[in-house]
Amino acid sequence: MKKVPFVYFWCSLVKILLRKNVLLSDKCNYCQFVITAFGKRNLMTSLPRSGTNYTKVLINVAYDLSKNGDGNYYYNNGQWQPKYWLFQDFDWRAASCKDLILTSKAPIIYHTHHLCNNIVSLQKRNMKTVILVRNLYDQLPSRLIQTKFGIDRQDEFINSQYFCDPIKFLNSWGKYLKKSENCFVIKYESLLESPLETLRLLSNIWDLQIDDEYFIRSIELCKKDVMLSKVPEDNREKNERVSFRKYKFEEAFTRRNRQKINKIIISKLRYDFGYKY
Repeated sequence: MKKVPFVYFWCSLVKILLRKNVLLSDKCNYCQFVITAFGKRNLMTSLPRSGTNYTKVLINVAYDLSKNGDGNYYYNNGQWQPKYWLFQDFDWRAASCKDLILTSKAPIIYHTHHLCNNIVSLQKRNMKTVILVRNLYDQLPSRLIQTKFGIDRQDEFINSQYFCDPIKFLNSWGKYLKKSENCFVIKYESLLESPLETLRLLSNIWDLQIDDEYFIRSIELCKKDVMLSKVPEDNREKNERVSFRKYKFEEAFTRRNRQKINKIIISKLRYDFGYKY
């Protein structure tokens, strides 16, 4: 079903509307979201383990600073909590945030990890979309550790959705990128190497109106050691937001599995986003 976008769209919409445990008011809000996206037109779609939360915190902190805030943020139950949170889920959950989205004086940026064809919105084509990607040779080791499989269970990982989904994600959004005039690609590597230039580009795309001085201060406040210091000491090794156990592709996977991964990538990946595999 997911291979036919039109059918998937209507089936997904009807499923929500037929759910008995959803209030009528929420169903109406959901329909409004599907049709109008509540008037918001900024979207970030990201490959998991490609700097999603880092990007969000950088922008949220910079926006806080631009409003004369102190740029402080906290770590609570595995999530970052800055004063301002500009990002909202681009799916049915947005319906429950209708009032917040409509009344917010801050810019709203929708976010999703979903495949392009799995997005249920009539406004998808009108979005100023940023696709955040990462080299799969770096993304897969990070995903291997983050999903708790670990190096000892890498065979299970390769046979799981956590390995297959990134390729599906890149193929889905790569196809969309070819047809869209309002879609941009941001590489995780660019964010690390040139954070100010990357954040400036995002601000221009989404019309955030955040000056460079606030991004510069945000970058300082969101350095890895600063972020890690905000995580409770007894949770630092297990936290999923600040990665400090970096494995290279050659270190994370056996030679046999590296060959298997390469074969799958070469045979199934249709859009490489400029990376060489």
